[in-house]
Amino acid sequence: MQETVAEINLNALSDNLKVVHEKTGRKNILAVVKADAYGHGALKISSHLMKHGVSQFGVAFTREAVELRESGLETPIVIFFDRDNVDQCFEYNLTPVVFDFQTAKKISSEGRRRNRRMAIHIKVDTGMGRVGFSLQDARKYIPQIAAFTNIKFEGLMSHFSEADLQDKDFADFQLKSFKSLASELREKGIRFP
Repeated sequence: MQETVAEINLNALSDNLKVVHEKTGRKNILAVVKADAYGHGALKISSHLMKHGVSQFGVAFTREAVELRESGLETPIVIFFDRDNVDQCFEYNLTPVVFDFQTAKKISSEGRRRNRRMAIHIKVDTGMGRVGFSLQDARKYIPQIAAFTNIKFEGLMSHFSEADLQDKDFADFQLKSFKSLASELREKGIRFP
């Protein structure tokens, strides 16, 4: 039996990133490097991507972000799922994704205690069914979170559940729901950079 080998060609990675930049009009790119960059070495991959114009990184859990920070990575890091490590988010200048009101309240309270503002992303569930404010709860709670003085909105996000399928009907429904919510929030003066 032979060993399985995964070879990462950093030149190919750079070429792929170049295509993404071209397709997005050089918008800011958040590269997901969770699970040790899917087993390919988060620090090495992140360092390479940062040199080629990636402006943020995303990880699943706080411990992954702390490892990157302690290894010297200063680029913004977004934490997708972890809501139990608010202290470390402040200590390591990390950006949590918030998908429930209690976590937002906890972040605001800790921000008041530290006399600091925390940048957050809000996640809305438009149909994936995992985590995120329901559309109804988003309409209710996002304006309340916007009123917290120690929180600043950095991003609004969702997760497509079937974007890779040939039939895009459900993905189109999710996108329409997301855009509708974003528009409603803008009308209330709530913006996400």
